Amino acid sequence: MNVLSTNPPAGLTSNSTKTLVCINESFDLSTSYTGLPTGLTFQWQASTDGGLTWNNVPSAATPSVTTSESVTTQYRCEITSCGGAAGYSSPILVSIQAPPSVTATASTPVYCAPNGAPVNLSVTGTGTTYAWSPAAGLSTQTGTSVVATPSATTIYTITATDAIGCTNTTTISVTKAESVSISAASATPNVLCSGNNSVLLASATVASETYCQPSTSCTFPDIISNVTFSTISNNTACNGATTNGFTLFSAPNPTVTAGTSLPISVTTSGDIEGAAVWFDFNNNGIFETTELVLNGFAGTNPATYTGTVNIPVTAVNGTIRMRVRCTYNADPNTIGPCANATFGETEDYLVTITGGAEPLTYAWSPATFLNTSTGSSVTAASMSSGQSYTVTATSAAGCSAVDTVDV
Repeated sequence: MNVLSTNPPAGLTSNSTKTLVCINESFDLSTSYTGLPTGLTFQWQASTDGGLTWNNVPSAATPSVTTSESVTTQYRCEITSCGGAAGYSSPILVSIQAPPSVTATASTPVYCAPNGAPVNLSVTGTGTTYAWSPAAGLSTQTGTSVVATPSATTIYTITATDAIGCTNTTTISVTKAESVSISAASATPNVLCSGNNSVLLASATVASETYCQPSTSCTFPDIISNVTFSTISNNTACNGATTNGFTLFSAPNPTVTAGTSLPISVTTSGDIEGAAVWFDFNNNGIFETTELVLNGFAGTNPATYTGTVNIPVTAVNGTIRMRVRCTYNADPNTIGPCANATFGETEDYLVTITGGAEPLTYAWSPATFLNTSTGSSVTAASMSSGQSYTVTATSAAGCSAVDTVDV
């Protein structure tokens, strides 16, 4: 017959596989007790106030346990004998290593393509290594400095890792926009007598946008059967049968005014289709989440989706695109304006904006003799000496071009 002691083991120490850990990193706790556990109960306890108060660690009632922490903590094991007497292993401190700091900066938030200057991205912080993702458009994926030339607006994530493996992340966005070129800059006349005037004129253009073109199949059929907006009232079948379910309609190209609201409706048929509509109001070649104007999934065949398009006062003047999508058995907004879908159809329409923001601004310097320093046309008045002027044309997206005019 075995007789169990009513006294708990004494003089035990607590052990940890790690005494410095990252937030929520796992580590193992154990005691120096080497005997049989018969007649003993074990309960690990934790203190975050220097040992003033102790609380049981959940699911930690064995001689050794695996745990994690988010703040620096002391641990001990309460060992209770069959007689009810309790003893404790000596406390051990497991400290938290603060995550490494990481801050990202960009030489400019916009990459202008084609032929624009690359964007230099850099990070500072307390990490020993830095990893960048995604790889698209990056010169390298490691280090404190990389060069970005993305083909689309991209949010980059930078992961900093310190000497013991703790990590922290930050993000930085690089907007891809179309480059600007000045096609003409002139002074009329460019040679004049003292006291006379010269008219300075600049003309610039923004490179054509390259829109994403999703691939779908509308031949089942899964179709957009009608789109009605302003002067558009387009009844269609599977127009994109041979173009991966995509069609661009360049007419009738209605003209609408910024700051106004207009109704829109989309009808789908052939099967149960969801519908969504985006307008590229800032004319940057991207249908952004803020440019979604209508979406839904009715679950019926046919289905008509209606809404109101509020054209912002900041919409860029000129011809922009409207994108209409349908997808089988789902709201197209769940995949967005660009992702491929097995069944569905995509239709793009041209719409002209007036009364909104000008696509380009012009700034002239120096201001000497000028009646104004902004606008595509300015006057150098009552000139008493020759002058060289610099004109900078800047798009709404932040891309610019520079030219000079001598008078």
